[in-house]
Amino acid sequence: MPAPQPGSQFLRSGYYRNIHWNLQHVPVYIGGVIDATSAIDGSNTGANYMLRPGTLLARVTATKLFVPVKRTRANGAQGGGGGTELTVDNAAFFKAGDAIKIGSTDATILSVDYTTNKITLTAGKTWSDNDPVIGAADGSEKAVAVLDEFVNLIDPETGVPRNMQFGKGCIKGYIKTSMIVGDIDSVRASGVVNELDDIVLDEDVPYAAVPPQTTTAPPTTTATPSSTSETSTTEEL
Repeated sequence: MPAPQPGSQFLRSGYYRNIHWNLQHVPVYIGGVIDATSAIDGSNTGANYMLRPGTLLARVTATKLFVPVKRTRANGAQGGGGGTELTVDNAAFFKAGDAIKIGSTDATILSVDYTTNKITLTAGKTWSDNDPVIGAADGSEKAVAVLDEFVNLIDPETGVPRNMQFGKGCIKGYIKTSMIVGDIDSVRASGVVNELDDIVLDEDVPYAAVPPQTTTAPPTTTATPSSTSETSTTEEL
């Protein structure tokens, strides 16, 4: 098996994901810990607790732990006396028991059908088409990085999810839109606050328009979450 390069990851099975479209500039990473009680990727069939490179990450304000970004939009409206079946653009990062907001309305998730992107609520609510659907305004709705490694949240000994450390949350780099896991359109919608200003998607800038790096950058390294220092290629939380 060839040695992985920055922006690429292998599993033992040989599964490969390269999320970068331009490595003329060294990616900048942060590290942290994934909260296994809240994290899930329902779009990763058969491996919901395996987070893949390209996963949009948020940081919960109170715990400082990271989770996949819980932000999408309602696909269709619900008026009248309210309803419990909420179809969204992308339900992958939501799970049963999540407290959410639909527009300004609080709700709780009873179950999620990841195939149809349908969220079942514990009580009837009303909403409008394209209303934002987010985690309960706890930080989980705000994108701060793009994961650039596989993170398996399942403990191989017990078979249950447990918190896991990661070291490659990309906060600056050139990312392929096709490799993003999550609702990138909702994250980048007008008026939505996120911290992805230094993430350049290939759909936004032609390759020829990207200036070459003119200085020699130090090797890309990964920070330990306990430190607070920064370098030109790493940042720590």
